[in-house]
Amino acid sequence: ERRVIEILDAEQPDVIVVTGDSLAGYGGTYEECKEFYEKLHAPYGVWFVRGNWETDHPIRPARREREFYESAGVHLLLNSNVELRRGIWMIGLDDPTTGTVRLDTAFAGVPANAYKIALFHSPAFFDHIASRVNLVLAGHTHGGQIRIPFIHPFWLPNGSGRYLEGWYEEAGAK
Repeated sequence: ERRVIEILDAEQPDVIVVTGDSLAGYGGTYEECKEFYEKLHAPYGVWFVRGNWETDHPIRPARREREFYESAGVHLLLNSNVELRRGIWMIGLDDPTTGTVRLDTAFAGVPANAYKIALFHSPAFFDHIASRVNLVLAGHTHGGQIRIPFIHPFWLPNGSGRYLEGWYEEAGAK
């Protein structure tokens, strides 16, 4: 995490997005995540969507989830959207594999001609949403869970689909 913060401080991004799984399922805590989140800063904000680890290990009671992220300086996008700047909208979806995606809710109020950036965790959902957005940022595969260099991964988590790492293009979306 220290190296990530060093890189972000050097690059000074306009916006930071986290596509889930910042919670370590084996002994990691939300308080440890909060320490990291509090170090993230960008002019257009820090935005977060749940991954399978957050869905499988939820904040209790559920009504405190948004409050937790806000207290760390992070905006939770849960089947919702925000206009980052004029004409550029970010749409955040619940994890398509372990959560509940509500596309109508997530896209409510987003103009048809806007530039749309979708954030979600499990990349296989790209096939379902590509025709509705311009850019997708997803996570989950980590470039292959079990992998020997130059050989296709032995295993990818459910919800990865055909996506491993890098850039893909489908129906005009990247």
